[in-house]
Amino acid sequence: DQDSTAADLIAANATIRWGWLRWLPAGVLTILASDPGVGKTRLCADLARRVYLGLPWPDGAEQTFPLHSRTLWVPADNQHAELGTLPGEFGFPPEFLYLNASRRNPFTGTMLDDLEDLREFEARILRVRPALVFVDTSLNATERSAHKPEDARAFFGPLQQIVQRTDTIMICVTHLNAAGKPLGRRVQAQGRIVMQLESPDPEGQPNRRKLYVVKSNSLFPAPLGVSMAGYGNEYD
Repeated sequence: DQDSTAADLIAANATIRWGWLRWLPAGVLTILASDPGVGKTRLCADLARRVYLGLPWPDGAEQTFPLHSRTLWVPADNQHAELGTLPGEFGFPPEFLYLNASRRNPFTGTMLDDLEDLREFEARILRVRPALVFVDTSLNATERSAHKPEDARAFFGPLQQIVQRTDTIMICVTHLNAAGKPLGRRVQAQGRIVMQLESPDPEGQPNRRKLYVVKSNSLFPAPLGVSMAGYGNEYD
């Protein structure tokens, strides 16, 4: 038997594949962290708007997904009212924002601990074939502690396997701790890309944000300024 080389990885499609270059890789977990109330969900909804409408990515890069691409959301913060409102505000049909739930009860599917829940989650990803999957927020989707390494592995490990098998872009949303790091010491280790969203001047510029990458397995992109508006975001 011959020894393996990197060429075998390329043949097995084990290369870095980007939805949004330097920001959103496929097949691995991405972490998005900010303080509460800064606008993580609205940022995610703006990305959903862009993949549906075929708009450029926030840095001006050409959209990589087909027009009218779908988004799948795990609303673990129980932000169902917000998700029911944002499509109308942001100008894309609510039918293209899928929940991790059945139509019989759209308020289920917020936990990802049990094996059956994970099976249904993966099956839904394969049915819907979304461009983006959001787990918002990830630590509310589990009863486990993100501070214990064995608990972090038990929760994030199956998600890593699902995203790899489905070759999906999955963004796990979380809060920051008092030190300004993603909440839960083990969370940052789970993502190949870790993004943070900040409000640098909440008094003088209440609608301005800064989006930047704090951890990457690739080159770091330039930070982006974000102007939040009722119809979506603008970036510079």
